Amino acid sequence: MIGTFTADYYIVRKQKLKLTDLYSADPNSIYWFWYGFNWRAFVSWICGFVPGIIGFPSVNPYFTNVPEPAIKMFEISFIIGYPISFIIHVLINKIFPPVGLGEIDEYDLYHTFTREEALKLHVVPHDSVTSDVTEDDKKSCGDVHVSRLDSSTSKFKYRVFKLFV
Repeated sequence: MIGTFTADYYIVRKQKLKLTDLYSADPNSIYWFWYGFNWRAFVSWICGFVPGIIGFPSVNPYFTNVPEPAIKMFEISFIIGYPISFIIHVLINKIFPPVGLGEIDEYDLYHTFTREEALKLHVVPHDSVTSDVTEDDKKSCGDVHVSRLDSSTSKFKYRVFKLFV
């Protein structure tokens, strides 16, 4: 699983995440994949998991006739599984690239970056974004939507719309 995670973050996505989509259950999110299921990650995880599982019965004392090579494979399953799942995940994503690779948020809604970092990344800094969110909005679950530039304050506005009314 770690091989899949690291390949996805460092190689496939090149450390670029779209946070507003990452924490959204919206089917239009770039992380929704196929009905909320990332088949690419599942395939790469299975490929890295299977070689080590052969010796798994050896941890149960009732299984005494597990072949020694299977036990050794189980003992080094991380060392084998990590590169397998890493390589498979990169290859699958090269052949079948997911939607939205390289996308990041236009606005730093979550105060993720310093002002300098945001400007370097061509992201509108958090201090340039104002909120017209009410206390009731903060207490409810919501999804972030960005509206136009407020001409009176020269700041971007965002509003949290309730998912449950």
